[in-house]
Parts: sequence; C-alpha cells; structure tokens
Amino acid sequence: MSQNIDELNESKCKKLKTNESEEEIEYEQFDNDELAAPLTSTQNIYGIKERVNKEKCLFKAILKQSHYDFIVNEVDLEGNVVRLTNFDIPPVQEMPKQSTSGLETIEIDVKRILGEELFENLEKFISSGTKTDESMSINAPKEKSDRKLIHEYIKQTTDQYVTNTIQKDKENQLIEISHIKNKSRPNRDSFKVNSRSKDLGDKNFTICTLYKENIDTIQAVNLICKHLRINAKRVGYSGTKDKKAITAQSISLFKISPKEINRLNKNFHNIKLGNFKISNDGLKLGDLSGNRFKIVLRELSEKNDLNISNSVESLKNNGFINYFGLQRFGNSVEVPTYIIGKQVNFHFNKHFKTLKNF
Repeated sequence: MSQNIDELNESKCKKLKTNESEEEIEYEQFDNDELAAPLTSTQNIYGIKERVNKEKCLFKAILKQSHYDFIVNEVDLEGNVVRLTNFDIPPVQEMPKQSTSGLETIEIDVKRILGEELFENLEKFISSGTKTDESMSINAPKEKSDRKLIHEYIKQTTDQYVTNTIQKDKENQLIEISHIKNKSRPNRDSFKVNSRSKDLGDKNFTICTLYKENIDTIQAVNLICKHLRINAKRVGYSGTKDKKAITAQSISLFKISPKEINRLNKNFHNIKLGNFKISNDGLKLGDLSGNRFKIVLRELSEKNDLNISNSVESLKNNGFINYFGLQRFGNSVEVPTYIIGKQVNFHFNKHFKTLKNF
C-alpha cells in the first residue's frame, strides 16, 4: 500500500527534529563553520528551495501508488523510443564462408610463423578430431598479429577445437589448443558451435526489448539468465529502470539466438521479450539518449482544474529544477542519506573550486 506523501514526509521530519514543539530541523556543521538555517518546510529538508513556477499555486498528490502509475520507455542513441510491439523472429543468418584463397593465405602465414615441423604437428593434431581428452600447447609468438593469425587459422580450419592464449611465465605465453568437449570454461570461440547461437551467423549479439512490470532491471536480467542457464555477464543494457513501474528498454544477449530467447516468454508473467534484431555489437551502460515518462498523480489536493492545467503547462514549457535528492541518495528514515548527499555535493564543490585555483 502506498503512503501519502505528507505522511511520509512527516515521518521523516520526526526522525530529524531537534525541537518537536518548534518543528525545526538542524543540520550538522559544515567545514566552513556555517550552520544551515533552521527549516520548517518538509521540502526544504531535501534542499528544495527554489521553483520554476513561483506564481502558480502548489498542490500535493500521491505519486506511484501503483506500478501502473509510472511508465518508462527508454530512448536509444538514435532517438527512437523503445517499445515492445512484436515477437517476430528475424531470418536465420548464414555463416559467411571463408574463401579458399583467404584460407590459403592464412595457412602460408601460419606455416611461416611456426615453421614446417611444428605446423605439420598442429595439422595432425587438429585433424584427429576424436581425441577429446588431449590438448596441444605451442609457444606463442611475441607479436600479437602473429598470435591472432594462429587463432584465426584454427578457427577457420575446424569447429572441434578451441584456442586460448595463456601465460607460461613472466615473459612467455602459450597457445593452448583443446577439444571443445574438454573445455570446462569455454571462451567466446567455443560458442560458435553452440546450437543456441547458430542462427546468428557471424554476428555476436541478439538485441531485444525487455518489457517488465513491478521488477527492476537487475532482477529481471538475473531471472532471464537463470532460465537460459547463462552468466549475467552475457547480458548488456544501457541503464537500470525502476522496480515500481512499467518499463521498456533494450538489452543485448551474447551468442543467444532470438528463437531461444523468445521461448522464455511463456515462463514469465511480468517480463516479456520481443522486437528481436541481430547485431555485431552489444549494449553497455550509457548507450541511450534518455527516457520518456508517463506519470499518474492521484488524490490531488488542488480541486481547480484551471490551476492544475496551468501547472502542467508550466512544467511542459519551462521544465523544472533537476535537484539531486532522494532518487540519488536514498530516502531511508533511519539513515537520512539525502543529508549525506547534500554534504557530499558541498565538499565536492569546495574541493573542485580549490583544484581550479591551482
């Protein structure tokens, strides 16, 4: 059950009052020995002292009484609003075939790097195919480009073996070649023979829309990973979205096909995945241009529709002062972290100005 904003603020005030009869709040002393002025307004407690809309009347309301009252759609880097609109599976991507001439060129280079004898031993090892319990190690060339050629040659020659560069000692490295079935912790190359990613062709990621209700992004991602039986590190997203809300955002999954992801939709009641597309690149934090919000306010204290309309127009045309407060520093009654946040901001600005003077 949601708590009325006045009641919530009142409960916080009681925790902070130093003199209940006067209902005043006293802050701790800052380094510059200046005390913040006693505050009586609950808004002033959080540092909200200025408003854009000074002439219009103020009214109170309940925000986020239900998760249906807060709808968030991510806006991607191209300015597109992320929405869940379909569950269509993209066409299967064909793996491009390596040209014979290209493979021959790599073979010549690898033979030059390893020498005739070692190259022949490598060829015999990877052509055996059935020796799942054996591995082969060769001294890794010093040049990174040479090591890359060896990895690429084995990758293009066989799908039964994977390679990994490991540290031999302080100055030397080894290239280890082992059978795919003998790899307890496979690297990225091993995923190419996984049936869960074969529909991606030569692409690495599936990008899709994550639609969720009343669950935060991290919880949703962990649930998805649990059902897919994959590590959460294989899922990328641009930012986290609120729990008590209905949200839509993009996520990326490494080496998991859209078909595999779409099967999850029957397992969840408050999570849906769709709008699939294939990509070479995954998502990382910050890969968005913003969020679009739809907010429902309930039990407004103002009854005059004109005043409400004017306030909404002011918000629409002039915006609001983007205070850092409860959202960033928390709203715990026991630990008033919005006060901690204000002091962090104060000390940061103080030391930043000092550094600028150097």
